[in-house]
Amino acid sequence: MVDVFVSYAREDQAFAQRIAHAAAREGYDVWWDDDLPPHLSYGEVITEKIGNAKAAIVVWSHRSAESEWVRAEADLARSQKKLIQTSIDDRQPPMPFNQIQFASIGDWNGEPDHPGWKKVRASLAALCGGAAWRCGREEAHRPRGIARNVFLGLRQRGRRKAERETCHEYRRTGTAGKSMLLAVTVTP
Repeated sequence: MVDVFVSYAREDQAFAQRIAHAAAREGYDVWWDDDLPPHLSYGEVITEKIGNAKAAIVVWSHRSAESEWVRAEADLARSQKKLIQTSIDDRQPPMPFNQIQFASIGDWNGEPDHPGWKKVRASLAALCGGAAWRCGREEAHRPRGIARNVFLGLRQRGRRKAERETCHEYRRTGTAGKSMLLAVTVTP
């Protein structure tokens, strides 16, 4: 199951990619149409992916506000109570989406402490659960050919203060050139 679906206008692809990669670094499994299989119907795949996702990030801009696809994806996510709205050109989302808060991230360059990105991260945690909850405690042996990415995170333990943890993400490049997540481990 996918954690996060990303919706955007084709002209905003570079920004959507930045969002997808940042969410993946947070430990979420992200799907966006860059992963669309060429043998399947676009509409069927999109409906399935949004339905299975825990959250859907919509990248609003003047271009995406005019896109029927982006509006349809946003509407489906809104009806399923999983819509996270962002704006990359300080434009309010179009009606009826303007009745829901959005995070302004037009000047965001991937930094984790950006105010708009912090809002997106908080919404992801609320809808998907914190990424660290999926991490095991055992450090796995890393065979040759396995890449390890290290990132810092916070893990909330009930009502107690969040604790800083380091996540180690192990990936292997598959036969189709796709990076496959093998395991994620956490060390305090």
